[in-house]
Amino acid sequence: MKELYKISEFAALCATGRDTLLHYDKIGLLTPAHRGENGYRYYEPAQFFDFEMISILKECGASLKEIRGYLSEQDASRGIALLEEKLEVLYAEQQRIQLIQQSLRQSIASLREAAQCVCGQVQLVMCDCQHLLVTPTHYQEAPDEMTSLQVIRRHFDYCGAQGLGERLQTGTIILREHAEREHWVESFYFNPVEYPKPGARVRCRPAGLYAVEYHRGGYESLSRAYAGFLKKIRSQGYVLAGDLYEDDLIDRFASADPLRYVFRLSAPVRKKAAAP
Repeated sequence: MKELYKISEFAALCATGRDTLLHYDKIGLLTPAHRGENGYRYYEPAQFFDFEMISILKECGASLKEIRGYLSEQDASRGIALLEEKLEVLYAEQQRIQLIQQSLRQSIASLREAAQCVCGQVQLVMCDCQHLLVTPTHYQEAPDEMTSLQVIRRHFDYCGAQGLGERLQTGTIILREHAEREHWVESFYFNPVEYPKPGARVRCRPAGLYAVEYHRGGYESLSRAYAGFLKKIRSQGYVLAGDLYEDDLIDRFASADPLRYVFRLSAPVRKKAAAP
């Protein structure tokens, strides 16, 4: 085996660039084993493994200070502790990425659903249970725009604190007792979440038979849409069996024209009991 490698040879051996080795030398991370009188840097074969260890630790997220400290005092127990720490960091990052991917999948699915839907028709469909990460609004009456934006901002912040990447669309919940009185005030803002963290503020959209209708128009048209939706449910011989949900499929985040907004209205229903 060759005893010494010039810097260009060693860089090729390590599949890296000469500039990387020069930088490592400058910061004292991997210095050449020998330096000639002409200033040329020479590396020993064993330093190949030092370079690989640096690369592995960098890939794991270790800082240059941590790597330098470990290389200066290599020890099995110290190495285990460092790798375990980085494994935990990588696991947390993996969880964060999975949640962002979930949010993107939900946004894409919502936009595709809006592109294919037929508005104005009530359909009866069976739905699975779904977990919703929620923020209570505490509204008693319809809020002004500034108030609603402040609560939505609080909801987005809570989603972020729970590690949930913001979905472009956000839904609202109108409690059953309010809907039956046609008091169209949102009690919660929500975003679906597949795997809620323990202790998260979650409500379940229960499985069962749902009435579903798509509505196209701006936010100011939703009250009329809710009333029409409830009237259609009753005309088909059904009554509400739970809360009313409004999912934004296309809203201000996806279109600048409010007339192109698309909302999905849904509510669990049951057959109206026959009169005695």
